[in-house]
Amino acid sequence: MTAYTAVMVAFTIVLAPVADLGWIYLGAAIVLGALFLGGTLALGRNPTPARSMRVFGYSITYVTVLFAAMTIDAGSVSTHATTMLRTVDRWSPTRCATMVPA
Repeated sequence: MTAYTAVMVAFTIVLAPVADLGWIYLGAAIVLGALFLGGTLALGRNPTPARSMRVFGYSITYVTVLFAAMTIDAGSVSTHATTMLRTVDRWSPTRCATMVPA
């Protein structure tokens, strides 16, 4: 279970540059992943039903908070992308062709 958690945390961190997410998501993925990995390690060392339920409950919180961070970060990225698209549109070949005197 610890190996699965480590691979999952690694993939959530790698998702940040691949999906062009920012610092909000990356920070959340690192902190939440470290907590999840710590809980899984503690469960592996001393497995009890109470710890199992704690890790299970945290897994639901982990996914929820990670998606919230992704949503918040995607909103800030889309604002940046809109600004970039307006800049690109201003210098598009069609608009530039109309600005050059014939």
